[in-house]
This record gives sequence, C-alpha cells and structure tokens, in this order.
Amino acid sequence: MKRLIALIIAVSVILLINAVGDATAANNDPRCDDCHEWNDCERYNCVFPPTPVPTPVPFTGLIQHYAAPIRVFDHANGLRLYLVGNGEVQEGPTIPHIKEFTSWPVGMPDKEFILSSFVNELTDMPVTVTYDPVGEFLRVVTCYQDGKQYIFTIDVDNLIQYESW
Repeated sequence: MKRLIALIIAVSVILLINAVGDATAANNDPRCDDCHEWNDCERYNCVFPPTPVPTPVPFTGLIQHYAAPIRVFDHANGLRLYLVGNGEVQEGPTIPHIKEFTSWPVGMPDKEFILSSFVNELTDMPVTVTYDPVGEFLRVVTCYQDGKQYIFTIDVDNLIQYESW
C-alpha cells in the first residue's frame, strides 16, 4: 500500500513538473525571446504562433495577367478592384459600372475625369481610375512594384484593352 501511495505521488510530481513546463512554454519562457539567435528553442519548449499563410491572389476576373498589380472583378454593385503586391491581396474600392456613367442625362463632364486616386499599400505605387465620357471607358493607371507602368482601359462591355503592361 505504501508503495502504491509512493507511486501515485511520484507520478503526480512528474505530471505536475510537465504541467509547469507546458505552462512555461505556453507563456513563452523569457529565454525564448532570443532562442532563434542561439538555436536552443527546443531546450526551453518555446511555443511560437504559426506563420500566417498569405491570402491567395485571385486569378479570375477581368484581368488575366499573372503578375498584374491590380485585379478587377465584375460584381452586382460595380467593378471591384483588388490590389496585389508582395504575395498578398487587399480589397480596393468599388467603381460604378460604366453603364451608370453613360446613362447620366445631364452634368457629365465632357473630358476625362478622376473617379478614384489612391496608393496601393502593398507596392507603395499610385493607382488612378479615370472615366473618359467621349470614348465611354474607364482607364486604370498604376505601376508594378519596380515602377514599370501598368495601364489598361475597360469599356462598357467590360472588355480590357492594355495600353502598357
């Protein structure tokens, strides 16, 4: 009986030590702060959050170039822009369908005007979306991350014409 009690106590102590070790790992022992530098993370049971998986770049939509810095999708409420860079995707603004501009009865400017202008935070490159009422098309002007221009137009039927890519 004494041996059984001693065994139970010994197992309890071992489990307690393991629990403390797990708690230390869960709280990340201060020695874990620089364990990668010393290559001894396993020694302290360091626990780190998993590396986030980047959002996959959408390849469907109106733009079909693999490395395009911007993508355009036709949605019920307009053309939605998605900004691409550094292996990530970020949702951009939604631009009204071109048909909405062509149906304005009065007040439409007679020359190309800016609808949206912003910076793609993933590439730090400017993006400008304009509407040309004479040709009835949208023009999207942006750049690749290296500064090379990427310019295209979208007509009333959502057909893409590339000016620079």
